[in-house]
Amino acid sequence: MPEPQPVERSMLRISRRWAAYSRLVVTVGCGSIGLFLVEGTRLLTAAIVTAGLIAWTLVFCLRLLRLPGGEPVGGLWLTADLAVVCGVLAGQYWLIPPNSVPDGTGWMNALVAMTIVSYQWHTSARVGALAAVLLVAGYWVGIEGATGGEGGTWPAPAIWLLADAVLSRGLFVMVRRGGRRADEVLAAGDRERAAAEVSRARRADEREHLATLHDTAAATLLMVGQGTVPRRSEWLQQQARRDLQMLDPEVRAVRPAPVLDLATMLAETTAAGGVAVSYRPPQTLMLPSMPAIAIRDSVREALANVARHASVSEADLSVQHDHGRLVVEIRDRGRGFDPSQVPLHRRGIAESIVSRMHRAGGTGSVTSAPGRAPSCVWSGPMPESTTTAGVVAGVVIADEFLRGLRIAVLGVTSAVLCAWFLPIALTSPQAYTSAPLQYACLAALVVLLFTAIAMVALDRPWGRARWPMVGVALVATVLATASVEPEQLILPPHWSWKIFGWYAVLLLMDLPLGWFFGALGLQQLITLGQVLVAGQGNEPTLVEMGVTSLLVACWQGAVAVAAVALQQSGAVARRTAAEEARLRLSEQVAEQVHTDRQTRYDELAATTAPLLEGIASGRYDPGDPQVQQACSVEAARMRRLFAESDEVADPLEHEIHACIDVAERRGISVQASMRGALPEVPLPARRALTEPVIAVLTGARSSARVAVVARADQVSLSVVVDGAEQIAETPAPPSTGDAQAGRVEVSRLVSGDRLWLDVTWTPATASHDPAA
Repeated sequence: MPEPQPVERSMLRISRRWAAYSRLVVTVGCGSIGLFLVEGTRLLTAAIVTAGLIAWTLVFCLRLLRLPGGEPVGGLWLTADLAVVCGVLAGQYWLIPPNSVPDGTGWMNALVAMTIVSYQWHTSARVGALAAVLLVAGYWVGIEGATGGEGGTWPAPAIWLLADAVLSRGLFVMVRRGGRRADEVLAAGDRERAAAEVSRARRADEREHLATLHDTAAATLLMVGQGTVPRRSEWLQQQARRDLQMLDPEVRAVRPAPVLDLATMLAETTAAGGVAVSYRPPQTLMLPSMPAIAIRDSVREALANVARHASVSEADLSVQHDHGRLVVEIRDRGRGFDPSQVPLHRRGIAESIVSRMHRAGGTGSVTSAPGRAPSCVWSGPMPESTTTAGVVAGVVIADEFLRGLRIAVLGVTSAVLCAWFLPIALTSPQAYTSAPLQYACLAALVVLLFTAIAMVALDRPWGRARWPMVGVALVATVLATASVEPEQLILPPHWSWKIFGWYAVLLLMDLPLGWFFGALGLQQLITLGQVLVAGQGNEPTLVEMGVTSLLVACWQGAVAVAAVALQQSGAVARRTAAEEARLRLSEQVAEQVHTDRQTRYDELAATTAPLLEGIASGRYDPGDPQVQQACSVEAARMRRLFAESDEVADPLEHEIHACIDVAERRGISVQASMRGALPEVPLPARRALTEPVIAVLTGARSSARVAVVARADQVSLSVVVDGAEQIAETPAPPSTGDAQAGRVEVSRLVSGDRLWLDVTWTPATASHDPAA
C-alpha cells in the first residue's frame, strides 16, 4: 500500500484516538458497573482482575495514542494485549454473575465487542481478523468454563461479534478511502497549481534576470562602449566585479534572509549611487526580502537614470510608512521628460522600476514632464508580520470524509437492522404485546433506511428532511419499545432501543456533537422511563441496561465524534498538505529556476563574462577603441535579448530598434525604414539576422542607414555605415540551430569609407522549394 498522504495520515491519527478512547471508556465504565452485580467471595477477585485490566488498558491506549502517523502497533504490544484480554474473558466464571453467562448479557460481552471493534481501527485487515477470532475464542472458553460446557445461547453471540468486526472494518475502510480520495483531489489540485507556479516563477525569474542584467552588466558595457569612462578607474572595476557576481547562478541561488532592513539597504545604495542623495533613513525598516530587494534595486536604477540622463548630481529620497502602507519616493532636480515618449525598448522605467515592483506585490510609477523634475514612487502593503501562513479551508476533505462515513454508517445500519434485528423480531412474535405495531415500526425504519440510501446515492444533502427523518426514527423506536412484553425488556427481542443511535449518527454527524448526544440521550431516557413504568427497574436489569447503553453509546457515539473530528481536522490536514506541497514546490521551482539561470549564464559566459572580467581586473582599458566597440557589441546583444522578451506585434522590427538604440547612444545618426509586412520570423532566425547588423552599427563613425524589405518568402536587412576602416570584418551569422527556421545569408561590400551589408533570411519552406 502506498505511503499515506497528509489527509489520510490525519484520519489514521483520529482513528487511533477513537479506538483508544472508546475502548478505555467501555472497559472502565462497564467493568466498574459490572462489579455491582458480583457477590460473595467472587467480588474481591473480580475487583482485582478488573483493576488490573483497566490499568493495562490505560497503558496500551497511551501507547496507541503516542504512535505517529500510520505506524502500526508493535507485535509484542498486540500479543500482550490479546493475552490479557483473552485471559480476562476466559475467567468469566469469577467476574460476572452466573445468570449473565449463558445468554451473554454480562459486561464481558461489551468488553469483547469493543475490543474487537477498536482493533479494526488501528491494525491491518489480517491482524484485525486474527484478533477477532482469538478474542471470540477466548470469550467462548470463558462461557464454556462458566456453564460447565452447556454454552447457553452460543454460537449466536460469536456470530454477531464477528459481524461487529466485519462492520467495523468496513466502516474504517470507507473512512480511510474517503481520506485517500481527499488526498487525491488535493494532489491533483496541487499538481495543477505547481505547474502554474513553476511556469510563473520561471517567467518572473527571467524578467528579474533581464532587469538585473539591464541594471548591471548592460549598463556597464554600454557606458564603456559610449566612451563615458576614458581611463581605468577603481569604481568601474568594482562595478564590473559586482556585475560578474550578479551573473553567477551560484551567487544568485543563495537565498537572502527572510527579513531585511530596508533602511540600511537604501543607505548603502544611495552612498554608492554616483549621485548626492538627500535621505533621512529611519532607524530600522524590516521587510520581507522580496519587496525589500525589489525596492532597493528600483532605487538603484532610478539613481543610475538620474546620473545618465538628468544632467544633475543631486536627488531627494523619502521613506514613509503609515496606516499599513509603505511609500518610497525619489525626486531629482533635472529638466524632466515625457514618459509616454520613451520607446518600448528603453527598459529602465518599464522593467527595472514598474514591473519589478509589480512582481514584488507593490506598485511603481514615474511622473514627469518637460520642465518638471521627475518623481519615482514605489508603494505597497506594510506586512504586519514577516511570515504568513495561508489557511486553506478543508471543505473538500470534510465532504470526502462525510460521504465515506455516511456510506459506511448506512452499511452498518443496514446490517444491524436487516440481518440482526429483523430476524429476531420476525421469529419472536410472542415477545410483543402487539406484533402488528412492532412490525409497523420495523417497516417504518426500513423505509427510512432506504430513503437515506437513495439520498446518499444521489448525493443529496439532508436539508429540511433531516429533522422529520430523526423524528420518524425516534417515534418508531419508542413505539416499538412500548409493544415489548415487560419481561422481554433489555433482552434480544427488545431490539429497538439499540438501533436509534445509528440513525442519529447517520442524520446528525455533520452537526455539532450536542445534537447527536442530545437525541441519543433523549431516546435512552424515554426507554429508561418505559422500563421503570413496566416494573422492570430492578438492580440487575438497570445494571445490564447501563452496560449495554454504554457499549452502544461508545460504538455509535465514537463514530459521531470521529465525524466531527474529521471535519474539524479538514483545515488542519489541508494546511499540512499545503505546507508539504509548498516545500515540494519550492524545491521544484528552485531546481528549475537554477537550471534556467545556468543556461542563461552559459549563453553570456563566452562573450559578456570575459569583457567584465577584463574590466574588473584592469586588463582592459575602457579608453581603448577596440574595447569600446566590443562593449558596444555586447551591450547591443543584451538590448536585443531584452527586446526578445517583450510581447509586440512585430518582434523583428522591435529588436532591430533595440540594436539601433545602442548606436544612437554613441551619437551615431541612424535612419531606419521598413517596407512590406514582416512575416513571422522564428527567434533563432531573428538572432541570425541581427547579429551581423549589430557588429556593423556599433562600428559606424557618425552615420548609418538601415532598411528592412519584407516579402512573404524573404526578409532582407540592408545596412550602410561610414567608417568602414574601423570595421575589420563582419562575423558570420550564428546557426539558427533549427532546420525549420530557414537560411540566413550575408554579403558585404566596401567602397571608400562606406560599408554595405545585406543580410537575407529565407524561410525553410521557401529554401527547400526547388522552384524558389
